[in-house]
Amino acid sequence: MSGRAVVLTVAVFLVPGGAWCHPPYERVAHTLTDPSGTKLLLVRSFIDGIVLSDPVKLVVRDAHGETLAETEFVRDVSTFCPAADRCLIFLFEGSAPFLPKQTLRLSGHSLVPATGGWLPLLGVVMHVWNHWLGYLMTLVVVFLPFVVLRRLWRLRNNTIRVAGLALAVPVSALVLFAWLWVILGLSDLSFTVASILIGGVILAEVAVSQALRRSGVRASGPTRS
Repeated sequence: MSGRAVVLTVAVFLVPGGAWCHPPYERVAHTLTDPSGTKLLLVRSFIDGIVLSDPVKLVVRDAHGETLAETEFVRDVSTFCPAADRCLIFLFEGSAPFLPKQTLRLSGHSLVPATGGWLPLLGVVMHVWNHWLGYLMTLVVVFLPFVVLRRLWRLRNNTIRVAGLALAVPVSALVLFAWLWVILGLSDLSFTVASILIGGVILAEVAVSQALRRSGVRASGPTRS
């Protein structure tokens, strides 16, 4: 889960119910043809994580569905496979799921360890690339409550402002708590990467505000009638 996990988690909070589980499922990551002409399928195979993200492993199968190689179950798997002889598999685990725990390469019909000082960096890039929608949703979920609260705070009608804040503050706290729960337990997103992105947006906003002040540009507010 990534982007959709935010919406689903909020729904879980608002509509409580009993625990449920789902059967194992699979998603084809790549369809490749090796130099000998054999068709290979790289499949992400998931099992139910109950209250945490679904553990996943990468399975290499032939065209008949026979398993040729597979990894252990980990928190997340990313692949970079421009060709069968240049196929890398990144395994992510633990509290820093943006740093690959292990990098493998497809060698024939087997998975063998890959080496190279640049591989961890590529693993980080592939993690962010594969979960860009989730990180985009993270920015929306984190900043939208603050935008709403700031607009409510600037209202001139005191009654509407107080009533709006009384409703928006607890709802915002619930949304942010749900987001934190999703990041740490339910999704394959990294809290570290999300924090860096949030900090980058804040720094960008501060830099733009300071640049506007220095240039003498002011946003005009509503005039009193």
